Amino acid sequence: SEYLDSYETKGHTEASPNISSFEGQELMFLVSGSDGIHAVNPHTMEKVWHANDGHIDASVLVVDGRVYAATGREKGDAKKHKSYGVSYEFATGRVRWKRELPASSWMKPAIVGTNVCFILGDIYFPSKFGGLSCFNDNSGLPTANFRMLNPVVARPISVGAHIYTADLSGNVCKFHISERRQEWCYSSGSKGKSLTSVNYDTARNLIIYPSVDNGLHVLNPKSGKLIFHWMPNETEGSWRSTYAGVTISDDFWYVADKTGVIRKLHPL
Repeated sequence: SEYLDSYETKGHTEASPNISSFEGQELMFLVSGSDGIHAVNPHTMEKVWHANDGHIDASVLVVDGRVYAATGREKGDAKKHKSYGVSYEFATGRVRWKRELPASSWMKPAIVGTNVCFILGDIYFPSKFGGLSCFNDNSGLPTANFRMLNPVVARPISVGAHIYTADLSGNVCKFHISERRQEWCYSSGSKGKSLTSVNYDTARNLIIYPSVDNGLHVLNPKSGKLIFHWMPNETEGSWRSTYAGVTISDDFWYVADKTGVIRKLHPL
């Protein structure tokens, strides 16, 4: 590789840059914690716009010239800053709408039809509150709200009219957004704090969830019923704490744990 250029924010960066195009313009979006969002020309590495509506750690969602971002309360926030879901114009960074959220939102939003949904859940402050808040992507008017008994810190994934996500206690839930109902929740039996996201195997129509301390759970996406629970045997090595989702290829699943072990599995 050859070094070419750089761009520096005033905050920390936890999410990968997002490069997107709209109407012939290409921008790279950088999130920088308490320094908000920077939209940068990826060719010149020059700033195009900067917005700061709260502490942002997750990648932005870019859909049809609209940029969606979620903010949260950072560690040590004695001032109890509010959290927001925000929609920006792609080219200018102008705020299209900004909505207060009842809890932090630490993951990239998800889009379902005309709804943009933000997960809810604090991790730096004691809480038993979690769920989803959804808004009309154009007007920002509320469309649906779902309550869970634990903070949600997993990436929401949209499949058709549904969103799948998981809470801090390892419960995986499915929500029908337009009909405003929870279809099912499945308990993985985890004892530790779970930050792992759900994955959807499109080819096999399966929901896959690597729990933090209780193996891999493969679910029927329609019913939420357990299809298969895999715990490695002595030869395969013990299941170690994991925060990473499953990587899905045409032929295999790959699971990485916190100790650096990556396991290759043959799907069902």
